Amino acid sequence: MCEIVLFAGTTEGRELAQFLNRYQVAVHICVATEYGGELVQMEHCKVHTGRLDAGQMREMFKTLCGDVLVVDATHPYAAEASANIRKACEGVRRSDCYPDVQCRELVGAIARKEQVPVEYVVCSNGAAELIFSLTRVLRPKKALLVAPGFAEYAQALAGQDCEIVYYPLRKEEGFSLGDDYLDYHLGLAEGYYRIAVRTHAENEELIRVLESCGAA
Repeated sequence: MCEIVLFAGTTEGRELAQFLNRYQVAVHICVATEYGGELVQMEHCKVHTGRLDAGQMREMFKTLCGDVLVVDATHPYAAEASANIRKACEGVRRSDCYPDVQCRELVGAIARKEQVPVEYVVCSNGAAELIFSLTRVLRPKKALLVAPGFAEYAQALAGQDCEIVYYPLRKEEGFSLGDDYLDYHLGLAEGYYRIAVRTHAENEELIRVLESCGAA
């Protein structure tokens, strides 16, 4: 279904409205004045009276169903009206384009900036998306998480039927990893992925975890 919006105000605009009405084609006619509206009052025409800026035009287009065909039949000297029509149409066309979920343009720009292959760059809509994507790819059988921690870690792992081992953080120790953390970590069965993530962990803690992952 296509909706027609005709911006009139000229003899040609009125004649085009009459032609469409003759063939029972529904059309929205936009005119600037009351007098202009009276000239295009017809059975199949819905008249909108008053000057519109680009934003108001765009909002009107969005209320219509299906595709929208916009016809500019305003006066040649009505440069501002024509400019607003073009701007409104461009805005609606862009709003209909869904963002590239692979972020290819952004990935390319980051790769060029950092001088690395594009395969090294991963963009996501926040950390949670990366967490869920990682678990879907690795499909770990068993994982170690600290508690309390970021809830999405457990949700992502549970979605892959992963067994979760929790390491409890203690208030009296400032919710930091204790000396026994690596015992938990290295105690996981051989062949399981060791997902040991600590939100806001100190650098030294992360280094210890990473070193243990390399040694395991």
